[in-house]
Amino acid sequence: MNRTIFVIATIALQITFLGLWITRENLRIQPGHGKSILVRTIPVDPRDLLRGQYISLRYPFSDGDIEAPRDSRIWVTLREKTIDGTRFHEPYRYSKTKPKIERSDDVLIRGIFKTRDSLSFGIEKYFVPFGTDTPKVDSITVRLRIGNDYQPRIEKVYVDGRPWP
Repeated sequence: MNRTIFVIATIALQITFLGLWITRENLRIQPGHGKSILVRTIPVDPRDLLRGQYISLRYPFSDGDIEAPRDSRIWVTLREKTIDGTRFHEPYRYSKTKPKIERSDDVLIRGIFKTRDSLSFGIEKYFVPFGTDTPKVDSITVRLRIGNDYQPRIEKVYVDGRPWP
């Protein structure tokens, strides 16, 4: 009898944990939570035969001019800049410690140092819905949502300025 109660309590605890975790993650990308910014991308090869069809995304702030131990935390300050009539957030400063925000349009994101020319933010892959054509990678821009944890998440992908897919 005690073993049955223990198993039921364990399953209930796991279901509760997963439900709370899913709710928390969904709230991070909802409008009204965090800051939403538009960023440019840099073309990368879009296919992987083992994991399905996805778009590899690279951003101007993925190439940081900073030295740090591998897998250490890196902070990037993004500042709004107009490029070809569109306002994007571009890298302004890289730091090993959390910097103070200087201007109201500055956005702070947190990433991981991989190599001198590669920072990771967890937004480098976007899986393409099944049956959808992969767009030209050089025509993609991305709207990110940055929550209070400074982790960027992909909110929307745009191809030639239009929402996709």
